[in-house]
Amino acid sequence: MAKFGRKYELTKKETEELLLDFSIVLSEIKKPREAVAFIKDILSASEARMLAKRLKIAELLLENLSYGKIARVLKVSSGTIARVNQWLQFSGDGYRILIERLQSKRKKRVDMEGDYRSNFMKRRYPMYYWPQILLETIIMKANQRQRAEINQALEKLDEKNELFERIDTLLKDKYKTH
Repeated sequence: MAKFGRKYELTKKETEELLLDFSIVLSEIKKPREAVAFIKDILSASEARMLAKRLKIAELLLENLSYGKIARVLKVSSGTIARVNQWLQFSGDGYRILIERLQSKRKKRVDMEGDYRSNFMKRRYPMYYWPQILLETIIMKANQRQRAEINQALEKLDEKNELFERIDTLLKDKYKTH
């Protein structure tokens, strides 16, 4: 981060006002592209990388990874890890909030990607998925009584499996004796 000499020092009130303005600007960012544009404008590439690494260090520390593993994965010093760990120990609320939100977004993204892939495959190969598509459509359009009947039929499928297993066993035994 940039260092300033005594000549450029701000008063405590000026610093608080600037930090408040900065916080307001951050809270107004609504879209990831806006955030990226802002980060590119306000930080150098190395500063942005370091902030990203600190966030990842905090996430890995909260997952109880060792300093050694974190240092190897992120290529950071143990001193940097220790500083982030201190921030987490003594305050760290900001880190925890951001990490929780980040993990939630990642989970949603993975869920959405899975749904998208599944739906894509069903559209692309409908003949392969037709039994599933048919059953899903029937269940979605069924009323409560019909859903209860479907559940009963599904329960009977389990009984049918047992019957088929017994028949299969009998047939296998029959072929063994002859």
